[in-house]
Amino acid sequence: MLNRLRLHDAEAVRRAMPALAAARESLERRGFCSSPAEWHPDVYGFATPLCAQVDSQWFVLNCAVHRKRGRFATVEAQAGARLAALAHGLERLLGLR
Repeated sequence: MLNRLRLHDAEAVRRAMPALAAARESLERRGFCSSPAEWHPDVYGFATPLCAQVDSQWFVLNCAVHRKRGRFATVEAQAGARLAALAHGLERLLGLR
């Protein structure tokens, strides 16, 4: 996917690389990555992939939480952990773990 993006807009990929590296680190450390209102000023975003492909497809769970729900750090601790737990539960149900 990144290779396709590089061909389409190499400069945008170059600018995004630090954020992508931080997302990978967060995923490895906490089981999810987050976006503190980067895409939309009123929305926090959280995402986590399933640990393996299902029928040759990668699936990513994500959710958005309105800023009115609280400070980013508080919402991140709650929503991110719940999203990671949901992914692990689905992985067990699907026989991926």
